[in-house]
Amino acid sequence: MRTWGMRTITRALVVVSTLLAAARGVHAQPSSNLDDYVLFAEELLKPNAVLVPCGDIGVNAQTGLLRETNGITVAGNCVGNTARMSGLGSCGDLFANFTVNATQPVTSFTPPVLAGDLATNCGFPGSFPICDLAQPVTVDAGDTLSLASGTYGNVTVKGGYDEFLAPNPGILQLQGGSYTFCNVKLSRFAQVRALAPVTLNVAGKLKMTSDNFFGPDTGAVASDVLVYVNGTKVRYSRESTVTAKVCAPEAVCGLLSGGTHFGSVACLKVKAKELTFTCASPSGAFVD
Repeated sequence: MRTWGMRTITRALVVVSTLLAAARGVHAQPSSNLDDYVLFAEELLKPNAVLVPCGDIGVNAQTGLLRETNGITVAGNCVGNTARMSGLGSCGDLFANFTVNATQPVTSFTPPVLAGDLATNCGFPGSFPICDLAQPVTVDAGDTLSLASGTYGNVTVKGGYDEFLAPNPGILQLQGGSYTFCNVKLSRFAQVRALAPVTLNVAGKLKMTSDNFFGPDTGAVASDVLVYVNGTKVRYSRESTVTAKVCAPEAVCGLLSGGTHFGSVACLKVKAKELTFTCASPSGAFVD
């Protein structure tokens, strides 16, 4: 029977430790591919009772804060230089350098997450298109308007209840191509439906009210609806359905409760409450 001396055991432990460290090193950095993130912020990400069945969530900056409350369930990774947790929820892996109430083992990393700024990584226009206030677009409740690509002013899509108290949405159909708008506002039940792949350049704000639909009409996916917002505010409404890839590098983006979304949101700051991101892709957040 062979006996192991202390020196042999020590050498073996050193080898095992080295191998484990090397294995950890392979995964020591979170993904630097923005397409792998369904929620991404430059400075602050505040998920509150959010479900992300696939894809990552993260904060880019060296001073970035991931502030989780009321539990989150993220199948992918959660990333932020500082992670302040409520003691509930879980992530595939938690990447952070400073933590409060961490719910699982933490892997340190070197921020920022992205090589280059957020605008560059999301394909934001270098020179943002200019909208035309003299060309407003208004869709009344119960009406449907089909709009060709082009440059327009403020877009207002109305909705509400009819005389029988049934939902009565205005519907804006986008025929496909590139659109430039000043501001986009959707009233209750209002819908924006892309009939073909579109790129929307919104110079101001993108704001929904409640029970809205925003995305492909049929047969398309989130990455077929690219939305670039040059303003300071993006708001997803309560109980909304949004299928889009949204990038707003200077905006505070609020995603309100009850929504179901497919795609991604990348902003200066992101606050997401009580909603679900449905996502599926071998490479991250989108089906292409």
